[in-house]
Amino acid sequence: MRRRRPKPAGRVRSTALVVLLALGSAVVSPRSAAAQADGAMPRLDAAAVRVVLDEAARARRWRYAWIAINAALAVGSIALLPLSDREQRPSLILSGVGSGISTALTVAWPLDVEAAPSQLLGATDPAGVQDLRRAYGRDERDRLRWPWHLLNVGVGVAYFLILGAGWQQWDKGAWAGLSAFAIGEAQTLTQPSALAEP
Repeated sequence: MRRRRPKPAGRVRSTALVVLLALGSAVVSPRSAAAQADGAMPRLDAAAVRVVLDEAARARRWRYAWIAINAALAVGSIALLPLSDREQRPSLILSGVGSGISTALTVAWPLDVEAAPSQLLGATDPAGVQDLRRAYGRDERDRLRWPWHLLNVGVGVAYFLILGAGWQQWDKGAWAGLSAFAIGEAQTLTQPSALAEP
């Protein structure tokens, strides 16, 4: 006896069931594959990652704060020019230019740890995280070494000599030089350094 061919409605139901099963396995399989990968790959040390990310956030806040401070000093110095007498103008111009340069350098040269959120995405094992952490620590340590303090001294001396030798304003030059040195040191010494190696 010849078997009856399934009705079209039966074929539609069978096809729909196959499609649903395929979709179900497609939804389940990526999760199970990720779980297997997690089991096979060494887990990243969440505490080490968190320490680095916290330092990156601190470095970003520090840089933005000093961008704002230096920019405010630059704008304030230039804004005071029309209100000042002729004798005060050289120190205001020098202060505005110096603060503008400091602002530009702070914008252009962040601490390396600020790149941690994107760089940690490429870390696949704990050793990679530790390598990045050590690199960030070296950068923080290098930014606190004596050449940076010497640079701050040099900026202060330059202010003093420019105003003193250029306009015979030695007293204003001394005050401007000390102020520039103090601001530079404040920026250097407040830099985040939690990852700096001893």
